Amino acid sequence: MATRKNCPVCDNAFLGRKNRIYCTLACKSQANNERQEIKKRFENSVIATLVRNRAILLGVMSNRESFKVDKDYFEEEGYDLSYFTSLYRHRNELMMRCFEFGVSLSNGQLKIIRLKTEEPSIIEMHLEGVDKEFMDMLFSSRPK
Repeated sequence: MATRKNCPVCDNAFLGRKNRIYCTLACKSQANNERQEIKKRFENSVIATLVRNRAILLGVMSNRESFKVDKDYFEEEGYDLSYFTSLYRHRNELMMRCFEFGVSLSNGQLKIIRLKTEEPSIIEMHLEGVDKEFMDMLFSSRPK
């Protein structure tokens, strides 16, 4: 039995099945595109934050293998501790991994270590099929 409804995209009234939501395929596509755009913006903001975190780590680490620094300094530089690529156990210490770096927080100090390069980070494993230009952009970030 047909039910009278209003389309959530264009607000046009239409008759349709009880479970029908949109008046046309165009409205259905537009709603889907808007949902995908919101999702893509969120993903891009997460990737941008991870890239910025990595650039800050590269700037601090230079050629060092490990380094300790105040948490406040990193936060002033724009480092966001709530974004990391994975959790990593290093010598019985749980570290937040940001690409090739391990970061742990203890007593207001950040301990940063450069992890072995032959160990791929979690994000590298998940992005195996991503195009080369994107991967180059991701892994060639330099501090400002």
